[in-house]
Amino acid sequence: IIMEIAKELHSELIDFILDAEGDLAASLESFSAEQLANFSQSQYQGAVQNEMILNMFLTEGMVGNKTPVDIFLESHPDLSTEKCDIVNNFRRSFAGLFAVNKIYDDGFELTNWLTDKTYTVKINEAEQQQLKRAKSGEILLARIVPLTNNDWMFSSTVTLMGRLGK
Repeated sequence: IIMEIAKELHSELIDFILDAEGDLAASLESFSAEQLANFSQSQYQGAVQNEMILNMFLTEGMVGNKTPVDIFLESHPDLSTEKCDIVNNFRRSFAGLFAVNKIYDDGFELTNWLTDKTYTVKINEAEQQQLKRAKSGEILLARIVPLTNNDWMFSSTVTLMGRLGK
């Protein structure tokens, strides 16, 4: 159930940023322009690229001396402690290339391709459909965010990269 709450909060945070005006909107616009320039030669175009940039903005964007997460939390003072903790975990999200080690009914055991660190990533039903082709040994390009001390979730679309050599 924590994943459902986290997915809902992540969606609310993304909507909050997309609906923003003023400094937050201006910061998103300049951050996006800078990132799009970096991605211009990338194979990732369109919606996937925009989603990656928006998720990067959550953790790397600044509005003055505040992050988008800070601004969201300040504007939602009625959130429970549990929900605030979940939102604060979004600060620890990161993108990476992950090798599929094990496939479970409710997720994967993934190894970060660069750091060799292992993560247990839980998935929901929609992600199960999207990732049903994933096989052990394949590489995923994904952004993950912690749910608990041991479990993570995907915070953006996952791209199946197939098998890559070291």
